[in-house]
Amino acid sequence: MIRAEFAAALANVDAIVAPTVPIGAPAIGQPTVRLGRDEESVRSALIRLNRPANIAGLPSLTVPCGFDADGLPVAVQFVGRASSEAMLLQVADLYLRNSGGTFRRPTAV
Repeated sequence: MIRAEFAAALANVDAIVAPTVPIGAPAIGQPTVRLGRDEESVRSALIRLNRPANIAGLPSLTVPCGFDADGLPVAVQFVGRASSEAMLLQVADLYLRNSGGTFRRPTAV
């Protein structure tokens, strides 16, 4: 079912662009995080948006895209069809070249 959903979503596009994680970087040792009204484990939050492509066996890659309200880096992921790694690298390269210079050292926290 997941593969079919991805196939439909990728039918007319080269890649899906999605957030990499739904949270900013957690403190070292932080066991849980609040997402809206719900609390979940940090590990679960950190892998939840990567898991679907992994389960479907599709290539994906993550690149930096900016900073959160605390000044910590955030990223975006590109997901492609099976065996589209070379194309995903080209998409990521184009994005990075045209992203408007969002790359700097994060502020100390």
